[in-house]
Amino acid sequence: MKRFIFCFLLSSLSSQVLSQVNSEALMRGTEVGFGTRLGINFGFNSGNTNFFRWQLDARSDYRTQHFYTFLVGNLERGTANNEIFLFRGFLHYRAIWQPDTLFQPEFFTQREFNDFILLKDRVLFGLGVRLNLRYLQPTDTVMAFKLTLGIGAMWENEQFTDLTPQTKLLRSTNYLAFLWRILPRTSLQLIGYYQVDVNRFSDYRLLLDGLLTISITDRLASTLTLVYRYDNEPVRNVARFDLDLRNGFTYSF
Repeated sequence: MKRFIFCFLLSSLSSQVLSQVNSEALMRGTEVGFGTRLGINFGFNSGNTNFFRWQLDARSDYRTQHFYTFLVGNLERGTANNEIFLFRGFLHYRAIWQPDTLFQPEFFTQREFNDFILLKDRVLFGLGVRLNLRYLQPTDTVMAFKLTLGIGAMWENEQFTDLTPQTKLLRSTNYLAFLWRILPRTSLQLIGYYQVDVNRFSDYRLLLDGLLTISITDRLASTLTLVYRYDNEPVRNVARFDLDLRNGFTYSF
């Protein structure tokens, strides 16, 4: 079993703590109209340990001149020697009103589960505002650059499978996002989140997210994702911090 855990960490570095999904990292594209993307990622090992893990991602976007909305879902499952060690998923919806390039109100809601950290069900919804601090359109010499500050609040309801009581609370959710299109087919995105219980500031979460995307064709892209999460007050038997490194492919149509 120890050998399996070591191989699993080296091959997939799967997440142990799924605090709020980094919704800012889910932002995609600037084209007006509908868009859909599908992604798949899997790993397999047979021999001393029979290991199989798969991940499916799907999303749909709709954008007009002054409005942007998207729905995104994810499902992951992993087995080792016929035992399930990972099963989690989420569904996220966000709507953003864009009356101008600086001030953009937004609404979001999300539902998720994660058996690996005993999270039976998590539901949240919230409101906020996005402030585009800096934005440069791509030119022949300078690629697109964008810096965004987000401020908001969300109502969160969590249910766990152990003896931890159900939690219902209001959190402040704030983020700073940096997007840089380095080359015509290469982009880098860095996002930092800070979420805190508005009634008890010792209960907070930090999330740092990096995404490198390299387009292979106009529709197919390779992605490398690095995520670090820190929960100052996690549930029992769950570590405070978590590191997640993944690579995969996305297809747009």
